[in-house]
Amino acid sequence: TNKFNEKIPFNPKDVKENYQDVRKSAIETTYTLDSSFSYLYQMMTEEQQIKFEIAFMDSAEETRKSVLEPLMKSSKGEIGKTMSYSFMHKDNRDGLPFIHIHDETSNLIQLADGSIRAIEIPEIKETAFHSKMDSIFKTNFIEKFQELFPEFGIEAYDIENKEITNQTQVVKDWRVAFDEKSIDKIREKSTAK
Repeated sequence: TNKFNEKIPFNPKDVKENYQDVRKSAIETTYTLDSSFSYLYQMMTEEQQIKFEIAFMDSAEETRKSVLEPLMKSSKGEIGKTMSYSFMHKDNRDGLPFIHIHDETSNLIQLADGSIRAIEIPEIKETAFHSKMDSIFKTNFIEKFQELFPEFGIEAYDIENKEITNQTQVVKDWRVAFDEKSIDKIREKSTAK
């Protein structure tokens, strides 16, 4: 039966089994934020959540278009049209708030003559490549977030989770600068006791 509980007739003798190598058909990029944004999202109004989601998805798309897509070429250096899609999750597998985006980009391009080619992106294997994408994504998002939500404080923090207060510290990530009242609100909603 299908999802509408309708019977789908078939003859079991017509079912053919075969095995094929599993081949990678897409490049998946995951975009995440500090968990404080996931908790803030839970506290937002529906209108604010929609604005947040749009800014989040737009930042991921802009990052893909500015960093990944220009590198998508055939083995002969040919460029073409790509296909991609993204989806956003609001929680993790355990059901805890964890906003993140999965961005899938086909590993095939269509050339101007209509032919299809597999892509090669040797840069994706470079050590700093993913850090660069992450940095560009987060910079895009933080700029949008601050413009949309000036009422929410944002702060950068270093590898020791300390607020950035001088130019010698290296930024690890950004987080929502919750005040005590906001933190109490989160604790009230928490199911963990």
